[in-house]
Order: sequence, then C-alpha cells, then structure tokens
Amino acid sequence: MAAMQKIDPLFDVKLELARWKYVLAQTILTPEFEKHGFGYVDPERMKKTIQANVLSYGIKKPPTPDEIYTLSMLPPKSQRMLKS
Repeated sequence: MAAMQKIDPLFDVKLELARWKYVLAQTILTPEFEKHGFGYVDPERMKKTIQANVLSYGIKKPPTPDEIYTLSMLPPKSQRMLKS
C-alpha cells in the first residue's frame, strides 16, 4: 500500500485496506477455499459458468469442465491450504 501511496498521493490506505479485507472475506476466503485450498475449482460450479456463457453468447459446442480445467496439475491438498 505504501508503494501505491507513492504513485498516487490521493490513495487512501485505510479505505483500500478495508476494501481488500472485504474482497478477501467475500471472494477468496470462502468455506470452499477453507475446505479445498488454493486452486480448487468445483466441477458443478464450472458447469453452471459454462452454461451461463452458452446462454449469453450462443456457444454452439460448449466445452466440458474437464476441457477447461484439471486439478491434476495442483500440488497435494496439504500444500494448497492457507497457513495461519
């Protein structure tokens, strides 16, 4: 944050820290993240995302979740968990 303040003197550290904490809590540190760790993508959620794009963009041959993402490249779950 100090680096941003050097670039932009109007940068409000207190405000941006509050924003970051909110985003972290709402989008990153979710129950799913706490259960599966970094890098996990739920296949059912991926199917819903694909379907939303099919409906929005008229995709004729949508990919399957397996064609988009694989967990096989991730380290073991024990290494993906956030350390306190």
